[in-house]
Amino acid sequence: MIDMLEEERKALEKGGLNVKRILASLKRLQAKVVKLAAEQEASKRRTIDITKELNKWKHELYVDTSGALDMSMGAVDKDSIQAKGFQRMRSRIRRPRRSKKTPDQPATGPEAQS
Repeated sequence: MIDMLEEERKALEKGGLNVKRILASLKRLQAKVVKLAAEQEASKRRTIDITKELNKWKHELYVDTSGALDMSMGAVDKDSIQAKGFQRMRSRIRRPRRSKKTPDQPATGPEAQS
């Protein structure tokens, strides 16, 4: 559009348009859109990197929690109330969470680490 306005400037000005003002406005808006689009792309790349790091730390937390639960169950009588509580907790962290994600979205829980 900008090129066309510049090419047809004389005819447009003859028709009463302030081409200089229109061009200035379009160029200003175009520069803003280009700048923000570049920022958005950088943000997307950063989000991907953060998600990878988050998943790594979530997995490490899962492994350590799982180990702590196993040690806790081993430290108390297998048939005790405390052991049953640790077993329920163990069951809950093993179970994948229900998600409303669509199939094209990656899983982020411990089950995604396998």
